Amino acid sequence: MSQANKPQEFETLRLHASQVLDFTTNAHAVPIYASMSFVFNDSNLTTQTFVKIVLTLQNFILCRGLKVLVDLLDEDYTDQTELVVDALNGIGSVFELQTPTTKNDFCHMFILEGLLDPLSSALLNVMGNSSPNAIEMKHKIIQILLVFSQVTQSDIHVRNAMGTWKIVRRLLRACELLEMECLVQMLKAVKHLSMNANLLEVLQNTNAIEILIKLLDEEKTGPHNTRVIETSSPLKQFALPILCDLASAGKSCRYLLWQHDGLALYLKLLEDPYFQVSALEAILSWLPDETAKIEYELVSSESLEALLKCFVTAKANSFENLLDPLLKICRISTPLTIGLAKSQFFKRIIDRLNHSRAVVRLNLLRILRTVCDVHPNRAMSVERYRLHEMVMKLSKDDGAVLVRELARETPPALAPALKPVGNRSLLKGHDTPKSGLIVPKKARRTASETSAMMGPNSSLLGLSMGPPPTSRTGIERTYSSSRHRLGDISWQSHGGQR
Repeated sequence: MSQANKPQEFETLRLHASQVLDFTTNAHAVPIYASMSFVFNDSNLTTQTFVKIVLTLQNFILCRGLKVLVDLLDEDYTDQTELVVDALNGIGSVFELQTPTTKNDFCHMFILEGLLDPLSSALLNVMGNSSPNAIEMKHKIIQILLVFSQVTQSDIHVRNAMGTWKIVRRLLRACELLEMECLVQMLKAVKHLSMNANLLEVLQNTNAIEILIKLLDEEKTGPHNTRVIETSSPLKQFALPILCDLASAGKSCRYLLWQHDGLALYLKLLEDPYFQVSALEAILSWLPDETAKIEYELVSSESLEALLKCFVTAKANSFENLLDPLLKICRISTPLTIGLAKSQFFKRIIDRLNHSRAVVRLNLLRILRTVCDVHPNRAMSVERYRLHEMVMKLSKDDGAVLVRELARETPPALAPALKPVGNRSLLKGHDTPKSGLIVPKKARRTASETSAMMGPNSSLLGLSMGPPPTSRTGIERTYSSSRHRLGDISWQSHGGQR
């Protein structure tokens, strides 16, 4: 008897006998996860039935339903518009539903099913279509991509899948074609990608610099870096941080930034309180790689003025975040450190040494010590701004242990700049004590000179040389006992024995 004509056994009949179609849930039989146990009148019912209820969503995932959504999304949008729309609605519902499963896990499952390639391709296809659903679908795709870009910061598998050249190139290509409302959201996604150091090189290889500058440069006239900064476009808050992050991407990326006046752009951004920390960190990333070229630009009067103004006028959190990159820049470039050591620089440090946060006081002391180590006129600065007294006060009274320890280690850097007490009294014409008098060092005599002074028989007769000579100032000098015994050696007796 064939398998098809074989009568059902009791266990099968007990489970399925007398069952009819349930028109409410469309269930034809008790759901078996690996089988086709449902009947649908419309493809859109798939989303409504499975994805919008937590329990049925779990069943849908167990049945490999996410793979079905990805396969439907890979269809041609022009010929199979309804299938693509239903697939996007289903994928969007997965992320919108409140479930115990995190978005990171959903992203990881979609990555395993290969979602990003058809999703990014569907974005470009939808942008080229003028159907009524095109605008809504564009928003939905961008929101899904934004979720994936946020997850890249915590999931290395999603980061590797999102950071491929093909995906990033499609995203940047979409930035060139999207209207303003959608473009802002897309740049958010690109900004999240730029926050991963491993993806900066991919952004550079996909011409991110040229595309971002072109987007910011469309509606302004004038000098190039001024046009970019003075633009009122909402893209500014996302594009400028990306340009700052690209300074860490590599030599080829910095070469493109140099061609587009990137360093001048960073110096100009120091005036903006929202971007000055990112701009200073970009300069710090660039300086060690091309120290001579960047240093030459930074020591100009305009650049020094921009750096000083940024340090003096920074407020609250910006000032705290500026200290660490500024300290590293000062340690790298001595000419730049000397150029920054002006009156407003020292006054700012003195004013902020009483900051409530210990980390701020600690960084300020480090900057002060770095400046005093290399400054040629530190004696004048230490005396004029009373730096020594302030540092000593911190070493005794500060409540933070690290600040006190660093303050105790700092005076040696300031001490050579302080005038000795004895010299001050000499300038006033007073007598100096013996302890403050510096006696010139006497030249050492040779053995032949010592022998000539004592004479040939002085050692044998036990004659003493008399009192030692005195210096010009009347202070007695004593010679070491080893010099007296040098003439006591009986050279002749040794020679006679031979």
